[in-house]
Amino acid sequence: MDYGEVEKPNNYELPTTQLLNAVCLKDTSLDENEIDQKIQDLLSKLRTFKIDGDIIRTYSGPIVTTFEFRPAPNVKVSRILGLSDDLAMTLCAESIRIQAPIKGKDVVGIEIPNSQSQIIYLREVLESELFQKSSSPLTLALGKDIVGNPFITDLKNSPTYSSPARQEAVRAWA
Repeated sequence: MDYGEVEKPNNYELPTTQLLNAVCLKDTSLDENEIDQKIQDLLSKLRTFKIDGDIIRTYSGPIVTTFEFRPAPNVKVSRILGLSDDLAMTLCAESIRIQAPIKGKDVVGIEIPNSQSQIIYLREVLESELFQKSSSPLTLALGKDIVGNPFITDLKNSPTYSSPARQEAVRAWA
């Protein structure tokens, strides 16, 4: 066999996902009352810093809940960015991430950790429709995105997969 050739076994089958842990149906997602309470707490804390605006949308994911905050026209985004530590302290959160502004929107994203994180099962991602419909043999199941959707990538689209440096290294090794 020459280097660079790939020998494909004729009878190889991927192992079944049944070997992985089954998805536990324990629901740790936030209910509407908890989200409403977090919205009220967040708006109250922002008002104490003289920042007015409204929460226009929320996304509850496995680890954090994202609040889309539309500041009043007279509020500078830089003021909101500077309040990350203060908001974390007043909301009793370990940390808060502020994305200002969210690309393509006129809102600021404020991510607050959920009181309980959800376990992300590899089996759930591998059995997802998104992963199942992928035709590439180099598809990787990475987990879930910030809103809880399966997150996959194709290694063929990775910059290092087809980079000139990698190709040179393969030639040098062969």
